[in-house]
Amino acid sequence: MKFLKSGLIPAICLTIALSGCGGEEARKASFLKKGKTYLEQGDYDKAKVELKNVLQIDPKYAEAYYMMGLIEEKRQNLRPAFANFQKAIELDPTHIKAQAKLGRFYILSNNMEKAQETLDAIFAIDPQSMDGKLLKMIILARTDDQKAINFAQKILAEDASQLDAIRMLAMLYSKLKESDEAINVLKEGIKTLPKERTLRLQLAEAYARADDFKNAEKTLKDIVALDPENLADRINLASFYAQRNDLDKAEKEFRNIISLKPDDEKGYLLLTEFQARRRSVNEAEKTLLSAIEKNPELYNLRFALARLYKATKSNKETDVYHEIIKLAGFKPEALKARNELAKIALTKKDIDGASQLISEVLDNNPRDNDALLMKGEIALFKKDYDGAISAFRTVIKEQPGLVEAVTLLASAHLQNNEPELAKEVLRRGVESAPDNPRMYMNYAYYLQKSGETEAAEKVIDKLLTISPKYLDALKAKVKFSVARKDMDEVKTMIEKIKAAYPENPEGYQQMGDYYAANKQYKKAFEEYEAALKRSKTLLPALASITKLHLQQKQFKKAIARLTETIKKQPKNAIPHELLGEVYIAQKKLAQAEKAIRKAIDINSKWSLPYTSLASIHLAQEDINGAIRVYQKALETLPKDTQIMAKLARIYDRQADYEKSMRLYEDILAIEPDNALAANNLAATLADKKADPASLQRAKKLAMRFENSTNPGFLDTIGWIYYKTGEPEKAVPILEKVIEKAGNVPIFQYHMGMAYYKTGNKDAAKTHLSKALESGKKFQGQKEAEQVMKNM
Repeated sequence: MKFLKSGLIPAICLTIALSGCGGEEARKASFLKKGKTYLEQGDYDKAKVELKNVLQIDPKYAEAYYMMGLIEEKRQNLRPAFANFQKAIELDPTHIKAQAKLGRFYILSNNMEKAQETLDAIFAIDPQSMDGKLLKMIILARTDDQKAINFAQKILAEDASQLDAIRMLAMLYSKLKESDEAINVLKEGIKTLPKERTLRLQLAEAYARADDFKNAEKTLKDIVALDPENLADRINLASFYAQRNDLDKAEKEFRNIISLKPDDEKGYLLLTEFQARRRSVNEAEKTLLSAIEKNPELYNLRFALARLYKATKSNKETDVYHEIIKLAGFKPEALKARNELAKIALTKKDIDGASQLISEVLDNNPRDNDALLMKGEIALFKKDYDGAISAFRTVIKEQPGLVEAVTLLASAHLQNNEPELAKEVLRRGVESAPDNPRMYMNYAYYLQKSGETEAAEKVIDKLLTISPKYLDALKAKVKFSVARKDMDEVKTMIEKIKAAYPENPEGYQQMGDYYAANKQYKKAFEEYEAALKRSKTLLPALASITKLHLQQKQFKKAIARLTETIKKQPKNAIPHELLGEVYIAQKKLAQAEKAIRKAIDINSKWSLPYTSLASIHLAQEDINGAIRVYQKALETLPKDTQIMAKLARIYDRQADYEKSMRLYEDILAIEPDNALAANNLAATLADKKADPASLQRAKKLAMRFENSTNPGFLDTIGWIYYKTGEPEKAVPILEKVIEKAGNVPIFQYHMGMAYYKTGNKDAAKTHLSKALESGKKFQGQKEAEQVMKNM
């Protein structure tokens, strides 16, 4: 008995130890298995919960991080996906699948050097790794189609079930216009992987590219037959019919979706969108009204009806929203309807009506972002900057990556004369949404506008590492390269635009500009013609072609080209306007006026012909004629601020300052942020009226320019400080003006007068002398001469 007892204690201890260790490992394995199952089923939320359980047990388990990366990748959250794959490799450098994923991310961001390093690391671990071979195939496909084809064939000879190799091989054949080869590869792939729908979709696309629409249709039908309840596959089939203009079959498929799930709003929404685009708005309206009658609780159908009415500019839109509010009371759908009504009220400048609706929403949901954004915009309109900032900050607290909220908050800080806070908001916006290109663009634009050009370009460079094909970033990079006069880089960036967007006219237009600037006119013409071929409009390509002809004095060629275009498109105002510009260049003003008036007759709402016509009058010193043209333009285009500005400048030249100031006020009523109008109005008030009330108004207008980099704007606020008896504020601002544009006599005069007022007579003499010795006349010249005599 003693023996038994003595042996029992260590046995129990061993059992406890084993069960504790084994239990934890078993739980980890169980959580991991569940996570994999949920991941395969596409239930990413549940998969994530299970994997978090794994990491609670073992925070250094690489496989769990790898699977977390797969979840984020599936959700298109690329940055966290990348971070999870990196973490997996950090914990286990031999985790080949994580390495391979990382390599693909490097390719995606165009970092081929890092992709190759990753591939080398994989083959160092396992020279026969299939993940490594697939990565190598993708790398080859970036530079050499034939080598990539050969390598993909080698992979499939080794393992015919490698999906990525099948798809890549077919894609490469399609790229090389070898349709039969692409189709054969996909058909063989389907034999090996009969349930793989992506192969069948790619096969349907290959048939369509080969104009074999019968087999494309059959393939899409086969996909639907594999999983009849998969809506995405039915939508693909319906879209195929719509693209083929087989509208009856397309509509039948959309109706099949409704029959399959009659209680699901998606089918109705798809059908009515199709009807509105391809049939008629009336059909779409009837379908929606019928669907709403059958499914009164599906509020998204009502919102779709409201959008339809909005698109057709029907007054029934508000009725729909009021009906939703009547039915839903203060449910989320009713709050959304109130927000929509508030937006309509704001477009009608009904601030009180919008505010009432917004208050009703926020009383029921204080965190409603749409309502808070509108509340902030109303506060901005009322110049209640603190209220606006508070509203926008509340939104950002909930959604730090919301571009609209970040942009509005930055704007509020700027209008509140807090540029550094605006800059910080935009910087944090990039941190909060590191995958959102618009955040980078907004931040870069602000930096550039603030004179921080180098910093702005760095932001664009960072964006291009994340989204190498983002068009706005590529265009911005071209502009930065032009500013630095790095013409090799200019050409490289334009080539990237053309490669990324071969059917977009933008790249060809910019390449034409590049060649034109380098006087390679033949190549420029070719690029502009390519742009014109791809463009839905004649501008800017036809204008560039015309300009090239004018630069080379090829008037006959320009006229012939434009006359030919007019024959093809007689109701298009553009070639008539351009023909007028050619005649202006030839000084054939009567013919020019005839062509331009024709452009106005065709399109009276296009402002350019009015400007051209006014220039004809100005060329003949017919000032009143030019004024009449602009006045006529404003009858048709009452809110065209560019026309207003041009007319205001004529009034300025005529010393009719009351009329010019009224126009600048009108511009600012339409565009409160219009810097040129604010500057010109402030300068005119300060120089031409100069009474205390006018000076205070001028000062208020010009305060926005204190941090500007524009010497003209800085001079305005500096001179106003001088005029209001604040020369100590004027001096540091005007010193910046002289640094940037010391060759302008009036700037030297203003600087000298500011120094004179502060008692610095030596500095005053220096700057007033420079102004007077320039040999150019300037406003205030007599005063400068008198002050010099007094000193």
